[in-house]
Amino acid sequence: MLHYNGGTEAAMPDARRALETLFADENAPGPVKAAQFVLGHVRADEASDTRLRRQQVSQDIVFAVAAHRRAL
Repeated sequence: MLHYNGGTEAAMPDARRALETLFADENAPGPVKAAQFVLGHVRADEASDTRLRRQQVSQDIVFAVAAHRRAL
């Protein structure tokens, strides 16, 4: 937010749009990248429990962002 000349108030609309776009659902770029950060890149031979954990991480991120958006 330091790059916005108008301060925090000027940055908030862009921040809200980014949250709405990047974290719209568990298949959006934000949650997918978060799961990759936690569990590494998806592998074709990945175990089913790892796939389930990847989905849980993505869903947790979506829920957390949704709660944060409601608080804004």
